[in-house]
Amino acid sequence: MQSLHAAVLNPVFLGVFVGTAPVSAVLVGMGLLRWSVGCFGVTMVCNVPSNERLARVVADSAEGAAWWELYLRGWVMWNHVRTVCSLAAAGVLIHAVVAPA
Repeated sequence: MQSLHAAVLNPVFLGVFVGTAPVSAVLVGMGLLRWSVGCFGVTMVCNVPSNERLARVVADSAEGAAWWELYLRGWVMWNHVRTVCSLAAAGVLIHAVVAPA
């Protein structure tokens, strides 16, 4: 154990071992600042604008009926994309937690 301890006390090992914490913190920060991807991005870029447009039309008008057809088709498609992104993220997280090192 003494020889192992002496072997790992070098700049390369310590840089990798200690460096993962700040690198992880930076990556978390970047992830929090870059909301333009994944399920949250789909919600903000696709679903929210559609919801806002739908809120502006008169529900029982011809324009409302026409918009509803477009809204429903697009919203359901983007909701499926959002669901797939969420499931993929959950799968990656589960794999990272349970995968052997």
